[in-house]
Amino acid sequence: MIVLHNANIFAPKIPHATAVAVDHGYFIAMGSDSEILSGFSNAEKIADLQGKTLWPGLTAVSYTHLTLPTKR
Repeated sequence: MIVLHNANIFAPKIPHATAVAVDHGYFIAMGSDSEILSGFSNAEKIADLQGKTLWPGLTAVSYTHLTLPTKR
């Protein structure tokens, strides 16, 4: 498990979140630094994001431009 804290987290349903706990690639908790750090003090890794922005669920995936046959 990893805890990311001191972040600017874009999460409309939790507007003041500054920390998350992630386990096996899934967000398992989100809240303030103090809530997450105290609740997950046994995390394997704790990373200070130094105010960087985190967008949970935003992924970069490859995409394709589809082309359709046209009449000539």
